[in-house]
Amino acid sequence: KVLGIDVLKLTAAYHDFQSDDGNMDYGDETDYMVTADVWKRVELLAKYASYDAALFGTDRKKFWLSAEIKY
Repeated sequence: KVLGIDVLKLTAAYHDFQSDDGNMDYGDETDYMVTADVWKRVELLAKYASYDAALFGTDRKKFWLSAEIKY
């Protein structure tokens, strides 16, 4: 247990978006997530997603934080 963290989880994912017909490239996305269980009843979450639109849509980068309290 370090700094009150009971469990620390790291996750990464990669997505390549392609059309089923027409061989269109919709872009790709990379996602990262960190969750930490702290103080036995609180889970903290940080997420980051980066979408590269290729020839479709608009590039996006998003970051968000959340907390869950279990009772």
